[in-house]
Amino acid sequence: MDLILTFIDTLQLWHYFLAALVLIIISTVIGDSDILPWIAVALFITGLLEKFGVGPLPILILFPIQVLILILFAKPTLYGSRDRNKQNRIAEDIHSMKNQNVRITKIDTDKNYIGEAVSTNGKKWNVSHIDMKEISLGEFYTCINIEGLNLIISEEKTENI
Repeated sequence: MDLILTFIDTLQLWHYFLAALVLIIISTVIGDSDILPWIAVALFITGLLEKFGVGPLPILILFPIQVLILILFAKPTLYGSRDRNKQNRIAEDIHSMKNQNVRITKIDTDKNYIGEAVSTNGKKWNVSHIDMKEISLGEFYTCINIEGLNLIISEEKTENI
């Protein structure tokens, strides 16, 4: 235990900030939004605690508590997952688009059943009609399935978003 406390005591502010930056970069590259960004934020806060003179033992005790608090409270607040009826405040992943409404904004000139659509928060998606029927510009459709990075939309046109 003394070895760990000695190690924590030798760390400086920029070590914490650099570790947080590296974790943010890694989470961006691999597309993780569940754990790594929150660990990075906890490292940033820990660096600030070190800057204000908090000792190594409180830092060691507070770090996992910070990670837990950030994952349990900050993530649901930002992503809106506490209330299922609320729209996501940041972004949705492709699997959360199932049964959601999208509006067609662009149609492929060669294949009129393929195009682009916009979800409720303005994110663009590639879409394809399930029956390869022509889609209409500006019309609303329902995503019924996901294939790779494409939303498969149904003929059911839905009301405005």
